[in-house]
Amino acid sequence: IDSEFLRLRAFRNDKLLSGELHLPASLTRIGANAFYYCQGLTGALEIPDATTVIGSYAFSRCKGFTSLTLGAGLGTLNSNAFEYCFGLTGKMELPLGLRTLGVYAFQYCTGYEAQEVLIPYTVDSFSASAFNGTKLTYSRPVTPEDLFTKSWYNGGYMITGYLGGETDVRS
Repeated sequence: IDSEFLRLRAFRNDKLLSGELHLPASLTRIGANAFYYCQGLTGALEIPDATTVIGSYAFSRCKGFTSLTLGAGLGTLNSNAFEYCFGLTGKMELPLGLRTLGVYAFQYCTGYEAQEVLIPYTVDSFSASAFNGTKLTYSRPVTPEDLFTKSWYNGGYMITGYLGGETDVRS
C-alpha cells in the first residue's frame, strides 16, 4: 500500500481482504472505490488525521465496520463514501475543517442510533441526502458569512439562515 495515496479501485470487491483495516498515519488521499464492497473488513475504521480526501464510494458496502472515526484533517468527503455500511454504530462526528460533505455520503448506514449530527460551519458544500435512509438528523450553526456566501440544497428548497432568533439550520 502506498503510504500516501490509495489509488482508484485499489481493493475494489476484494473477497480475500478480511479483518481489521489499519490505514497508515501518512495516508493523505483515499481514491474512489478503494475498498468498495470489501465485506470481509471488520472492526473500528479510523481515518488518519493526514487524510484530506475520501473518494466517492471509497468504503461503500463495507458492512463489517463497527465504528468510524474521521481524522481531523479531512476536508472532502465525497458522494456515497460510506453508503450501505450497515454495521457503523456510535456517535457520528464530522471534523471541524470539513469543506465538502457529498450527497449520499452515509446513505443507509442504518446501524447508527437516532442522533443529531453537527455539520461544521466550515462545510460549504452539503446536501441533506448525505444521511438519506438513516436515523441521523443534522444541525449547523449559522454564521454571518452564510448569509452572503453559502446556500444549501435540501429536497428542492434552498435553506437560508438569518440573524436573530434561531441560529441553527435543521433538517
